[in-house]
Amino acid sequence: MIVRILFFILLGAGIAAFAHQDEPVTEIGAYDCEHPPEAAIKALPGLLGEAGRLVCMQEGQRIVASQAWSWRYSGSFLHTPNVPAHAHVAARDIMPPFYFKKVWVEELSREEADQRSEQLSEQIVTYRPTKGITGMTIVRAENNYGHVTEIFMPMQSETKGWAIVCTPECQPGYVILISKLDSN
Repeated sequence: MIVRILFFILLGAGIAAFAHQDEPVTEIGAYDCEHPPEAAIKALPGLLGEAGRLVCMQEGQRIVASQAWSWRYSGSFLHTPNVPAHAHVAARDIMPPFYFKKVWVEELSREEADQRSEQLSEQIVTYRPTKGITGMTIVRAENNYGHVTEIFMPMQSETKGWAIVCTPECQPGYVILISKLDSN
């Protein structure tokens, strides 16, 4: 009886291994902070590079506030805002490591910024500018699996605004208030 059970277990394992042999092999494991992949970005461009910085975690890269800026979620003082390289919803079933391999910036014209701000405020209940915005930057960050996360950065001044993370949908919980800290 035990021999039959072992036979079926081994047969099942062999069939399972055979059934998945043509699937692509995914690199699984911890992100090596000391020796990151060559394709991993080393710095952030534009306004995001001023207001944010890259940090290394076990699962990969994250974007967090720079030392000179404060970030907080619009509905919380308890959680530390960050944008992980695995933020995109398509990455939920993929194992780490994750890193950003490409980041590019688009500065919107004043008219485009106002239109986009209006669209975002209609979409997202936690984004409500109390006065007009002075400009908007869109940052697109592509991870090592090809998923692109968009970060809309409407600003009310040079030192105060938002980072709205869209993965790909923009959601109320992903609105980050950003402000430059006083240098005193």
